[in-house]
Amino acid sequence: MTEQPGSASVGAPDVGLYLDDERAVAAVSHPIAPGPSLHLASLHSTVLNTHPDGTVSLGDATDDDSEAYTHFLDSLADGVGVTGSKGTVFPAEQLTSMALLCLLTEVASSIGLRPGDLAAAATYPARWTAEQVFALRSAMNAHGLAHVSLVAEAEALAAWNASVLQTLEKKDTAVAAARGAAIMAAQFPVDAVTEHAIARGIAELRHTERASQTTILITTSPALLSVTHRVLVIDDGRVVAEGTHHDLASSDAQYKETVLR
Repeated sequence: MTEQPGSASVGAPDVGLYLDDERAVAAVSHPIAPGPSLHLASLHSTVLNTHPDGTVSLGDATDDDSEAYTHFLDSLADGVGVTGSKGTVFPAEQLTSMALLCLLTEVASSIGLRPGDLAAAATYPARWTAEQVFALRSAMNAHGLAHVSLVAEAEALAAWNASVLQTLEKKDTAVAAARGAAIMAAQFPVDAVTEHAIARGIAELRHTERASQTTILITTSPALLSVTHRVLVIDDGRVVAEGTHHDLASSDAQYKETVLR
């Protein structure tokens, strides 16, 4: 299942990858299909399944012959490994690398590319030691993911905070997307994968402890824009219009052409 890295394809989205014990998420820097869910490309429960034919998959398996591995992220480089549902032991760094490869392969195959054709970045938690990061880096290199950057969540957070300009200027979009994946994974359940479901989730945040906080979205989805308080239209790094979705859709021709096309 190893893929050799290739050169990033022109026009292909940059991909951000995020894993925790509950969710495995891939986000992209720009839409790869009509009606994207916050540019969300892949979302699964963090359950890695190994199958008798040698393949692996993410999420709940549908066959009885597969072996499931869970909660492996904090076991990297422990020298013990993780025991699957049928007793087989795998190094945690191998399981984590295969999970990342599953995510990237799913995004790539959806647009007719190979994993090595996509520029990508994956986050790792601040609590990891240098030994854990090195173990994962080595496993990723062995699985054909040498071209995928490993970035600390703090670094990804800094990129995401500045991503309004960085994404539009095509800088660090994979890092920003990775943090976007982290934010989405933290706020929305695994089954909230449609833009309308996420829009409902955003609307519900207004009635929670986040009601006094600001959430920034980068999207052209009408469903998502319609539940925001304020929309900024940015062109070439400059704010060229602002208002509500309803007002802009009625009065701004550029906005209407971009969002309602």
